Amino acid sequence: MTYSTLFFDLDNTLWDFNRNSVVALNDIHTIYRLDKYCSFEDFLPVYQKHNHIVWDLFKKNLISVEEVKSGRFLNTFEELEINSEFFDIKTLGKDYLNILACKTIIISGVKETLDQLRKSYKLHILSNGFIEVQTNKLKNCGLLYYFDKIITSDTVGFKKPDARIFEFALKETNTSKDEVIYIGDEFETDIIGANNVGIDSVWFNPDKIKAPDGEKEATFQVESFIELLEIF
Repeated sequence: MTYSTLFFDLDNTLWDFNRNSVVALNDIHTIYRLDKYCSFEDFLPVYQKHNHIVWDLFKKNLISVEEVKSGRFLNTFEELEINSEFFDIKTLGKDYLNILACKTIIISGVKETLDQLRKSYKLHILSNGFIEVQTNKLKNCGLLYYFDKIITSDTVGFKKPDARIFEFALKETNTSKDEVIYIGDEFETDIIGANNVGIDSVWFNPDKIKAPDGEKEATFQVESFIELLEIF
């Protein structure tokens, strides 16, 4: 297969969400003086649990974007018995996203690999994130100029793995299914999403996770980002 265009997920594919989010949450814990109620070591796993829960509900279209932004903190505070009435949760949620977007840890090998890929391919972002936040992440970590289009679920109205967000991306970039490939780290959203619309995929799988039983495999699988240069 000859490809002309590569679509990339952003979080934990290019930009190290896991590490950046811990640093940003630590900042929030300090700024809002949450140490009066619990240590950061106690706060972090509870937040991560509730963040996972609300994002899962969001992916299933069961809650709104605003409920994601506030619910993860409200539910964390409730479990930790922190009175949320002492805080402006909406502002806290905005502060977290603004701080998060300023963090600049990227996946190992990303810049070296993109430097090579951009010589031969058109590169785009296709993400379930929020457009302003995702654009700022790319800008602040020096990756924005690699990509022609930044396509996010909040602007399209559909989320991966819904085929419609991929179909929108094809129209937006004037490309066809047989000339593009999608690269992402989450099998359930990225690979199944690509399969849903009938395009090839690369599963970036550094943790060597087993694919769900019964699902069509990715076209390719890599454990390090620079391995993409062995495919393209």
